Amino acid sequence: MPPIGTSSQQTLLLDDFETAIDEILSQSGSGETRPELCPYPDSIFPRISRQLELANKATWSLRPRTYTVLRLINRLDALNGFIAEGLFDISLPYTGQTLPTVLKNPSARAKFLEHQHLVLSPQAASVESNEHPHRHFSDDGNMHFVPIKKLGSGAYGQVDHVWSRLSANEYARKRISRGRTFQRDKKAIQDFEKELRTLKKLSHRHLVSYVGSYTDPKYVAILMAPVADMNLMEYLKIDPFPIDQLATLRHYFGCLASALVYLHANKIRHKDIKPHNILVHLDNILISDFGTSLDWSDRSCSASQGKPATFSPKYCAPEVREHMIRGSSADIYSLGYVFLEMLTVLRGQSLEKINDIQSTVNPEDYPNTAQRAGELWIASLSSKLSCTYDDEPLEWIADMLRVEPKERPSAQELLNQIQLSIGNFIGSCCADGSEGSVDSSYAGSVCSMMPTPKQREYAMSNPDTSKNGITAPTEFHSYEALSGPESPSSPSNGDTVALREVPPSHRTQAQDRQGDNSTNSQTSVLQKLGNSATNPNLPSKEFSTDNIAFALTAQERFVMAVKTDDVPTMRRCLEQGADVNFPDSEGRTALFHAAFEGSCPAIAILLSEGADATLKANDGWTALHGAAFQGHKEAVMLLLHSGADVNQRGCYEPTAFMYAIENGHIATAQVLLDNG
Repeated sequence: MPPIGTSSQQTLLLDDFETAIDEILSQSGSGETRPELCPYPDSIFPRISRQLELANKATWSLRPRTYTVLRLINRLDALNGFIAEGLFDISLPYTGQTLPTVLKNPSARAKFLEHQHLVLSPQAASVESNEHPHRHFSDDGNMHFVPIKKLGSGAYGQVDHVWSRLSANEYARKRISRGRTFQRDKKAIQDFEKELRTLKKLSHRHLVSYVGSYTDPKYVAILMAPVADMNLMEYLKIDPFPIDQLATLRHYFGCLASALVYLHANKIRHKDIKPHNILVHLDNILISDFGTSLDWSDRSCSASQGKPATFSPKYCAPEVREHMIRGSSADIYSLGYVFLEMLTVLRGQSLEKINDIQSTVNPEDYPNTAQRAGELWIASLSSKLSCTYDDEPLEWIADMLRVEPKERPSAQELLNQIQLSIGNFIGSCCADGSEGSVDSSYAGSVCSMMPTPKQREYAMSNPDTSKNGITAPTEFHSYEALSGPESPSSPSNGDTVALREVPPSHRTQAQDRQGDNSTNSQTSVLQKLGNSATNPNLPSKEFSTDNIAFALTAQERFVMAVKTDDVPTMRRCLEQGADVNFPDSEGRTALFHAAFEGSCPAIAILLSEGADATLKANDGWTALHGAAFQGHKEAVMLLLHSGADVNQRGCYEPTAFMYAIENGHIATAQVLLDNG
């Protein structure tokens, strides 16, 4: 219940209380004497509640209509029984079967049923049932739905947090001023009616729920549930972002995709997907604000054309910005930009990074500065791969942000990709079978250092994949909590639990579907963006306020060229001064990446340029360990020939031979055994 009372208010004496109640019940809403058998006006019940509050009967004050009926039949002794049953005024009217048994006397039960019509407010009660049509109040809606606080406002109206006098439930209420709307802003009421129709049509766990709607003398209003804790933008800007929310944030990718699948399946195009229109309530995420949505259920397609009435420049698709024909794929683009911001936080970065990049983009060269900033930021994230499954969304996002609408995935295709991902990027509420369950061994929690059962199964059934020309995937890793002063730092947002990295043993299921000619996800991300991030001949501009290079430097292009087996670019970058032994944030050199990928041409060039095969990464892994773990026999032979130590121990002390055996790479293990 909302806060009531002030320090100046006094508790009523019993006689004063009875007098006040009698006076209220004897009058109509206008103050005149009320006819005996006419229903009481709604306006008296807030007054009765107030008197009950002042009389220190707080729980009774939540049920003024029930109180009134019991007072009329002289059975106020039964009110606590209604309270014990958890019943509020919204339970009215009762039938002989639903009336609580606290009224046991048949005569009392009959009198209650006979008198309850005097307190009924059919329109007010039915507003909270989405089965009833729009209602019209002759009095102020605040008489029934008490404002608690303002949640937000826009050009056409505001959203506030309200409390129902009938049910004691809390809702989000969107109101538009009738006078202002009907006289000068007819577009607002059209959007309101559109949102009302859309909300009534939809029901999904990740969409806000329609409760009811009404018109009063000043406003039109929609009641929605739940009352959110914050919007997604506010959630993503929490600084520092809570470590215990990372798993929840991962799930939001799949949950939002699931909601979009539902919308498009029901022929609804949202048209304004952005973090401000996505709500967070507890651990749930909900898409809201359907005022600009398009219901194309009575049309053959979702396409529309012309200048949009309103749009969000940062999140709108290029075809929307250019006033071209657009369809449901425009929602995919918008969600892709939202995903990019979610991934930014997941990777331990601030959303200001994207804004900083955008501020450096010349609008004369790139009119759509937000789109260009997104491309550059994806390229930067791709060049600095993390040590978790959190790189998986990069490929989805690159697909979603394609300039050509027809090249973007459908909502269902996107959801399929997410459901097949290795990481937990979908909640159990939206996943098929057991894949949606929360995995306690997910990166960022205490877990086993060895590959997951899914990874192990693939590795055992696909020994020495390099023989088939299959390149390694984006680097997915598992972690185990460590203790002690020498524990390496966790990659997660400065968390206090140190985690040890273990490289992957297999490709993703999505890559398996692409066939043996697939390249790693980083390559495909950059190709899909269609940018020139890998071109070493382009100038390497820095987009930074803190000396962090967001665009690709020569050194970053060099590492990327190694990972993609791009020998010409490798040579050019070396000529431009790239350090052959320069380590990344995990201490890995280009030679490690080439060995892990099984790229013998790259390994040969690096060794000829002075790459040190004995260098260890932060976790103790060498290039030989990476090649052995992946089963790249030829890479192992090259490294051994260059002086790599066959008996050097990696993380958790295994040798390269032990890694090869553990992952079923028998041929590779034999080479190692023969050399040491």
